[in-house]
Amino acid sequence: MAEHDTLILSDIREEANRLAEAAVTLGLSARLIGGLAIWLRCPSVREGPFARSYDDMDFAISAAAATKFKALLMTQVTCRISSSTVCTARRGCITESLRDDGRSTWSSTSW
Repeated sequence: MAEHDTLILSDIREEANRLAEAAVTLGLSARLIGGLAIWLRCPSVREGPFARSYDDMDFAISAAAATKFKALLMTQVTCRISSSTVCTARRGCITESLRDDGRSTWSSTSW
């Protein structure tokens, strides 16, 4: 995947949607899960008693898509902390963790 100058959106909800759409466009087996996935699918959680802020985004990724999804995320990277953690321009860090079965999981944390 080639490097490009896509700016990371400052609103994590918009950024989660952008990354999810990019994964779909690339044909990756990767899905946004958790609170942001619900926020995107259920407008009723955007206001009233269910409204809240979001600090991270979570994706479920097939083993076959892991390398390409990592490449998608790397196009957003401005610094690398370790081989498994990269920091994005505005939002925070994306960390890869290896499960007991050898599969990767990814999480992002804002600061």
